[in-house]
Amino acid sequence: MKCGWPGTITILTRDQYGEIVHVPGMKIEVNAVPTDKNDISTNEQGRKIRRVSQPDPMTFGGHPHPVLDIPYEVTINNKMCFYAITIMKAYQNYSFEELRFTSPIVKRSSESMLVRPNGDGSYSATWTPASTGWYSLMINIDGYSKEEIHKVEVKEPPQGLHPPAQNVVKKHEQQPNRIRRFVGKNSAGLRIRAHPSLQSEQIGLIPVNCTITFVEETHNDDGVWLRLNSATIKEYCNSGYVEAWCLAYNQHLGKTLLLTTEGPKTMLESISAKDTIVRKRPEVIAQ
Repeated sequence: MKCGWPGTITILTRDQYGEIVHVPGMKIEVNAVPTDKNDISTNEQGRKIRRVSQPDPMTFGGHPHPVLDIPYEVTINNKMCFYAITIMKAYQNYSFEELRFTSPIVKRSSESMLVRPNGDGSYSATWTPASTGWYSLMINIDGYSKEEIHKVEVKEPPQGLHPPAQNVVKKHEQQPNRIRRFVGKNSAGLRIRAHPSLQSEQIGLIPVNCTITFVEETHNDDGVWLRLNSATIKEYCNSGYVEAWCLAYNQHLGKTLLLTTEGPKTMLESISAKDTIVRKRPEVIAQ
Protein backbone atom coordinates (compact mmCIF):
# COMPACT_ATOMS: atom_id res chain seq x y z
CA MET A 1 0.00 0.00 0.00
CA LYS A 2 1.16 3.53 -0.83
CA CYS A 3 0.17 6.71 0.99
CA GLY A 4 -2.32 8.72 -1.07
CA TRP A 5 -2.74 5.91 -3.60
CA PRO A 6 -6.07 4.10 -3.82
CA GLY A 7 -5.93 0.39 -3.07
CA THR A 8 -8.34 -2.52 -2.90
CA ILE A 9 -8.42 -5.19 -0.21
CA THR A 10 -10.33 -8.39 -1.00
CA ILE A 11 -12.17 -10.11 1.85
CA LEU A 12 -13.35 -13.73 1.52
CA THR A 13 -16.04 -15.27 3.73
CA ARG A 14 -15.50 -18.96 4.51
CA ASP A 15 -17.30 -21.53 6.62
CA GLN A 16 -15.78 -23.82 9.26
CA TYR A 17 -14.58 -26.13 6.50
CA GLY A 18 -12.70 -23.41 4.65
CA GLU A 19 -15.17 -23.22 1.77
CA ILE A 20 -16.18 -19.83 0.37
CA VAL A 21 -19.79 -19.04 1.21
CA HIS A 22 -22.08 -16.20 0.19
CA VAL A 23 -24.55 -14.82 2.73
CA PRO A 24 -26.94 -12.23 1.22
CA GLY A 25 -27.44 -9.16 3.38
CA MET A 26 -24.39 -9.75 5.55
CA LYS A 27 -22.77 -6.46 6.59
CA ILE A 28 -18.99 -6.23 6.69
CA GLU A 29 -17.11 -3.20 7.99
CA VAL A 30 -13.35 -2.68 7.78
CA ASN A 31 -11.41 -0.06 9.75
CA ALA A 32 -7.70 0.69 9.54
CA VAL A 33 -6.38 1.51 13.03
CA PRO A 34 -2.87 3.02 13.31
CA THR A 35 -0.44 0.83 15.24
CA ASP A 36 3.26 0.20 15.69
CA LYS A 37 5.13 -2.57 13.95
CA ASN A 38 5.88 -4.20 17.28
CA ASP A 39 3.25 -4.08 20.00
CA ILE A 40 4.35 -2.14 23.07
CA SER A 41 3.30 -3.51 26.41
CA THR A 42 1.06 -1.49 28.69
CA ASN A 43 3.80 -1.08 31.30
CA GLU A 44 6.24 0.34 28.79
CA GLN A 45 3.61 2.74 27.50
CA GLY A 46 2.90 3.87 31.06
CA ARG A 47 6.57 4.49 31.72
CA LYS A 48 6.87 6.57 28.55
CA ILE A 49 3.81 8.63 29.44
CA ARG A 50 5.08 9.30 32.95
CA ARG A 51 8.45 10.28 31.58
CA VAL A 52 6.94 13.03 29.44
CA SER A 53 4.16 14.20 31.77
CA GLN A 54 6.32 14.22 34.93
CA PRO A 55 9.84 15.23 33.87
CA ASP A 56 12.77 15.38 36.24
CA PRO A 57 13.55 18.93 37.46
CA MET A 58 16.86 18.79 35.60
CA THR A 59 15.42 17.31 32.42
CA PHE A 60 15.75 20.66 30.63
CA GLY A 61 18.77 21.91 32.53
CA GLY A 62 16.66 23.40 35.30
CA HIS A 63 14.47 25.36 32.89
CA PRO A 64 10.70 24.92 32.85
CA HIS A 65 8.98 22.70 30.32
CA PRO A 66 9.12 24.51 26.94
CA VAL A 67 5.86 25.99 25.68
CA LEU A 68 5.29 24.68 22.16
CA ASP A 69 2.34 26.94 21.29
CA ILE A 70 4.57 29.70 19.92
CA PRO A 71 4.71 29.42 16.10
CA TYR A 72 8.04 29.20 14.33
CA GLU A 73 9.46 32.31 12.70
CA VAL A 74 12.77 33.45 11.28
CA THR A 75 14.87 35.40 13.78
CA ILE A 76 16.61 38.59 12.61
CA ASN A 77 19.58 39.75 14.67
CA ASN A 78 22.33 42.19 13.69
CA LYS A 79 21.01 42.34 10.11
CA MET A 80 21.28 38.57 9.80
CA CYS A 81 18.53 35.97 9.40
CA PHE A 82 18.66 32.85 11.55
CA TYR A 83 16.49 29.90 10.55
CA ALA A 84 17.31 27.71 13.55
CA ILE A 85 14.39 27.40 15.96
CA THR A 86 16.78 27.50 18.92
CA ILE A 87 17.61 31.14 18.07
CA MET A 88 14.04 32.19 18.83
CA LYS A 89 13.68 33.91 22.19
CA ALA A 90 11.11 31.39 23.43
CA TYR A 91 13.40 28.42 22.68
CA GLN A 92 16.90 29.84 23.08
CA ASN A 93 17.45 27.95 26.36
CA TYR A 94 16.73 24.55 24.80
CA SER A 95 18.63 22.34 22.39
CA PHE A 96 17.26 20.66 19.27
CA GLU A 97 17.20 17.32 21.08
CA GLU A 98 15.21 18.75 24.01
CA LEU A 99 12.62 20.31 21.70
CA ARG A 100 12.37 17.11 19.70
CA PHE A 101 11.98 15.07 22.90
CA THR A 102 9.10 17.16 24.22
CA SER A 103 7.30 17.63 20.89
CA PRO A 104 4.10 15.57 20.67
CA ILE A 105 3.95 12.81 18.13
CA VAL A 106 1.58 13.49 15.27
CA LYS A 107 -1.31 11.15 15.85
CA ARG A 108 -2.76 9.20 12.97
CA SER A 109 -6.49 8.75 12.90
CA SER A 110 -8.42 5.58 12.16
CA GLU A 111 -9.77 5.27 8.64
CA SER A 112 -12.89 3.51 7.44
CA MET A 113 -13.04 1.65 4.15
CA LEU A 114 -15.79 1.46 1.58
CA VAL A 115 -16.84 -2.19 1.36
CA ARG A 116 -18.82 -3.50 -1.62
CA PRO A 117 -20.18 -7.07 -1.91
CA ASN A 118 -19.37 -8.89 -5.12
CA GLY A 119 -22.19 -11.42 -4.76
CA ASP A 120 -19.90 -14.48 -4.77
CA GLY A 121 -18.70 -14.59 -1.18
CA SER A 122 -16.04 -11.95 -1.71
CA TYR A 123 -16.02 -8.28 -0.73
CA SER A 124 -13.91 -5.43 -2.08
CA ALA A 125 -12.75 -2.79 0.40
CA THR A 126 -11.47 0.44 -1.17
CA TRP A 127 -8.93 2.42 0.85
CA THR A 128 -6.73 5.44 0.19
CA PRO A 129 -4.29 5.70 3.14
CA ALA A 130 -3.84 9.23 4.46
CA SER A 131 -0.48 8.65 6.16
CA THR A 132 2.39 6.20 6.25
CA GLY A 133 3.08 3.60 8.91
CA TRP A 134 1.60 0.35 10.17
CA TYR A 135 -2.15 -0.24 10.42
CA SER A 136 -4.24 -2.99 11.96
CA LEU A 137 -7.24 -4.02 9.89
CA MET A 138 -10.25 -4.44 12.17
CA ILE A 139 -13.08 -6.40 10.52
CA ASN A 140 -16.64 -6.40 11.86
CA ILE A 141 -19.17 -8.95 10.61
CA ASP A 142 -22.77 -7.97 11.39
CA GLY A 143 -21.51 -5.92 14.33
CA TYR A 144 -19.20 -8.62 15.75
CA SER A 145 -15.46 -7.98 15.72
CA LYS A 146 -13.23 -10.61 14.20
CA GLU A 147 -10.59 -11.84 16.62
CA GLU A 148 -7.89 -12.25 14.00
CA ILE A 149 -6.19 -8.94 13.18
CA HIS A 150 -4.17 -8.36 10.05
CA LYS A 151 -1.39 -5.80 9.81
CA VAL A 152 -0.45 -3.83 6.73
CA GLU A 153 2.33 -1.33 6.12
CA VAL A 154 1.69 1.89 4.20
CA LYS A 155 4.82 3.22 2.53
CA GLU A 156 5.73 6.50 0.88
CA PRO A 157 4.55 6.81 -2.73
CA PRO A 158 7.18 6.80 -5.49
CA GLN A 159 8.55 10.28 -6.11
CA GLY A 160 7.59 11.88 -9.39
CA LEU A 161 4.67 9.54 -10.02
CA HIS A 162 1.01 10.44 -9.80
CA PRO A 163 -1.61 8.16 -8.23
CA PRO A 164 -3.24 5.79 -10.73
CA ALA A 165 -6.30 7.23 -12.39
CA GLN A 166 -9.67 6.12 -11.15
CA ASN A 167 -12.03 4.27 -13.46
CA VAL A 168 -14.22 7.27 -14.11
CA VAL A 169 -16.01 7.40 -17.43
CA LYS A 170 -16.26 10.95 -18.64
CA LYS A 171 -19.29 11.89 -20.63
CA HIS A 172 -18.42 12.89 -24.14
CA GLU A 173 -19.46 16.44 -24.82
CA GLN A 174 -21.23 16.84 -28.11
CA GLN A 175 -19.71 19.46 -30.37
CA PRO A 176 -22.08 22.19 -31.57
CA ASN A 177 -23.26 22.06 -35.15
CA ARG A 178 -21.57 24.87 -37.10
CA ILE A 179 -23.28 24.38 -40.45
CA ARG A 180 -26.08 26.76 -41.51
CA ARG A 181 -28.31 27.05 -44.58
CA PHE A 182 -29.64 30.28 -46.12
CA VAL A 183 -33.43 29.94 -46.51
CA GLY A 184 -34.39 33.34 -47.92
CA LYS A 185 -37.25 33.60 -50.43
CA ASN A 186 -37.32 35.89 -53.44
CA SER A 187 -33.80 37.01 -52.60
CA ALA A 188 -30.70 37.44 -54.68
CA GLY A 189 -28.63 36.11 -51.79
CA LEU A 190 -27.38 36.84 -48.29
CA ARG A 191 -24.70 39.48 -48.14
CA ILE A 192 -21.31 38.67 -46.67
CA ARG A 193 -19.61 41.61 -44.99
CA ALA A 194 -16.06 42.33 -43.89
CA HIS A 195 -17.10 43.10 -40.31
CA PRO A 196 -20.16 42.31 -38.13
CA SER A 197 -22.07 45.47 -39.05
CA LEU A 198 -24.71 46.35 -41.63
CA GLN A 199 -22.62 49.40 -42.55
CA SER A 200 -19.60 47.24 -43.32
CA GLU A 201 -18.37 46.55 -46.85
CA GLN A 202 -20.02 43.72 -48.77
CA ILE A 203 -17.41 41.21 -49.91
CA GLY A 204 -19.53 38.29 -51.06
CA LEU A 205 -22.98 36.71 -51.47
CA ILE A 206 -24.52 33.44 -50.28
CA PRO A 207 -27.08 32.03 -52.75
CA VAL A 208 -30.44 30.69 -51.56
CA ASN A 209 -30.39 27.12 -50.13
CA CYS A 210 -26.59 27.13 -49.92
CA THR A 211 -24.74 26.19 -46.73
CA ILE A 212 -21.95 27.88 -44.81
CA THR A 213 -19.67 26.87 -41.96
CA PHE A 214 -18.80 29.32 -39.21
CA VAL A 215 -16.15 29.44 -36.49
CA GLU A 216 -17.47 32.22 -34.24
CA GLU A 217 -20.82 33.64 -33.16
CA THR A 218 -21.46 37.13 -31.80
CA HIS A 219 -24.50 39.25 -30.89
CA ASN A 220 -24.95 43.01 -31.30
CA ASP A 221 -27.72 45.53 -32.08
CA ASP A 222 -28.09 44.23 -35.63
CA GLY A 223 -28.64 40.64 -34.49
CA VAL A 224 -26.56 37.49 -34.53
CA TRP A 225 -23.47 37.42 -36.71
CA LEU A 226 -21.47 34.39 -37.79
CA ARG A 227 -17.81 34.53 -38.76
CA LEU A 228 -17.22 32.22 -41.71
CA ASN A 229 -14.42 29.70 -41.90
CA SER A 230 -11.72 29.84 -44.55
CA ALA A 231 -13.39 27.28 -46.86
CA THR A 232 -16.66 29.24 -46.93
CA ILE A 233 -14.82 32.52 -47.53
CA LYS A 234 -12.97 30.98 -50.45
CA GLU A 235 -16.21 29.68 -51.96
CA TYR A 236 -18.45 32.75 -51.68
CA CYS A 237 -16.12 35.76 -51.36
CA ASN A 238 -13.66 37.58 -53.52
CA SER A 239 -10.02 36.60 -53.15
CA GLY A 240 -7.80 38.28 -50.60
CA TYR A 241 -10.13 38.26 -47.57
CA VAL A 242 -9.27 36.37 -44.40
CA GLU A 243 -12.26 37.51 -42.32
CA ALA A 244 -15.91 37.50 -43.33
CA TRP A 245 -19.25 37.79 -41.51
CA CYS A 246 -22.87 37.18 -42.39
CA LEU A 247 -26.07 38.03 -40.51
CA ALA A 248 -27.79 34.89 -39.27
CA TYR A 249 -30.59 36.64 -37.37
CA ASN A 250 -31.81 40.15 -38.27
CA GLN A 251 -32.80 41.90 -35.06
CA HIS A 252 -34.41 44.83 -36.92
CA LEU A 253 -36.76 42.56 -38.86
CA GLY A 254 -37.08 39.80 -36.29
CA LYS A 255 -36.21 37.29 -38.98
CA THR A 256 -33.95 34.24 -39.03
CA LEU A 257 -31.89 34.08 -42.20
CA LEU A 258 -29.73 31.02 -41.54
CA LEU A 259 -31.19 27.78 -40.23
CA THR A 260 -29.22 25.13 -38.43
CA THR A 261 -29.08 21.45 -39.24
CA GLU A 262 -29.48 18.78 -36.54
CA GLY A 263 -27.31 19.48 -33.48
CA PRO A 264 -27.13 21.38 -30.19
CA LYS A 265 -28.63 24.83 -30.04
CA THR A 266 -26.38 27.86 -30.05
CA MET A 267 -26.97 31.50 -29.22
CA LEU A 268 -28.90 32.00 -32.44
CA GLU A 269 -31.45 29.31 -31.63
CA SER A 270 -31.72 30.37 -27.99
CA ILE A 271 -33.14 33.80 -28.78
CA SER A 272 -36.78 33.83 -27.75
CA ALA A 273 -39.57 35.80 -29.30
CA LYS A 274 -39.84 38.17 -26.33
CA ASP A 275 -36.26 39.36 -26.92
CA THR A 276 -36.98 40.35 -30.51
CA ILE A 277 -37.15 44.05 -31.28
CA VAL A 278 -39.05 44.81 -34.46
CA ARG A 279 -38.20 48.15 -35.96
CA LYS A 280 -40.11 49.59 -38.89
CA ARG A 281 -38.10 50.55 -41.92
CA PRO A 282 -39.34 52.51 -44.93
CA GLU A 283 -38.20 49.93 -47.42
CA VAL A 284 -36.03 46.85 -47.49
CA ILE A 285 -34.45 46.16 -50.84
CA ALA A 286 -32.16 43.21 -49.97
CA GLN A 287 -31.28 41.13 -46.96
